[in-house]
Amino acid sequence: MPYSYDSAIKETFVRVLSSLSNRVLGINIQAVEELNLELQATIKRRLDYLARVQLILESGEIKECILHIEFQSRNHSHMHMRMMEYYALLYRKYKLEILQYVIYVGNEPLRMQNSIEHTRLQFYYELIDLREFSSQDFLEAESIWENLLAILANWGGLRVDEVIEVLLHRIINKSQSSFEIQQNITFLETFSHLRGYQFLVVNKLRSMSIEYDISTDLRYLQGKEDGLVIGMKKGMEEGIEKGRKEGIKSGLKKGLKKGLKRGFEKGVLKERVRLAKIALAEGLDIDTVQKLTGLSVDKIKALKGD
Repeated sequence: MPYSYDSAIKETFVRVLSSLSNRVLGINIQAVEELNLELQATIKRRLDYLARVQLILESGEIKECILHIEFQSRNHSHMHMRMMEYYALLYRKYKLEILQYVIYVGNEPLRMQNSIEHTRLQFYYELIDLREFSSQDFLEAESIWENLLAILANWGGLRVDEVIEVLLHRIINKSQSSFEIQQNITFLETFSHLRGYQFLVVNKLRSMSIEYDISTDLRYLQGKEDGLVIGMKKGMEEGIEKGRKEGIKSGLKKGLKKGLKRGFEKGVLKERVRLAKIALAEGLDIDTVQKLTGLSVDKIKALKGD
């Protein structure tokens, strides 16, 4: 699954696995030994999370098991088959009971099947929708990583903008450095995108005057093409407006630069080429176009000659 969502979710859960296992998975873990995520088979498989764990049973006994977790931001029509395949491979390798969970963080209603019932085969795995849990529980936790999961849970009577504001204040107060603040805001923005509230986070950041380096943002680095187009368009409009007062050339340069920054882009080649053509048509020199787009000088010269 895409890094923008799944890697952020995985990293968050792994950091707080011990405390979240009881709340979300319903199991009490005493010890964890993370295992190799690669499964060697005819077809190579890579799991989202795998560990050898010691469970504390209600009787007080300790039981060793394999804990396997997958994270899904979309409904997968054959998830039950995939999980059964994983179970067989894991059991063959470790010869221990396999505890399997799929944690769903998508925005669409959960529609995945979590069992197979045939005459000679019965299989199931635990399917968990984070919206079944209260945001308030996550907000009351000590760990900022647990707090961040509140945006994916059930807000109940809380307004989403209230949840976002609380989370931003927690990030500021609990982060140990400016780097951690930016990292945690990146996770919050990523999670909020899954619920369609990314722009609320951005707007709240602006209203709270939090210093945030957009160049480290996950969406910026990954390059969301539609965000790039919107950002460039807006930047150009602002640049042209400034150009009326300060000169078209100066205003366009600032507007394009701002548009690139707001576009959350790492950028695809065709968008950079399109931007370069626009800039060249407006009379910007090759060095300026190179700085704005990141294209090579040779490429820009070729575009200029077209």
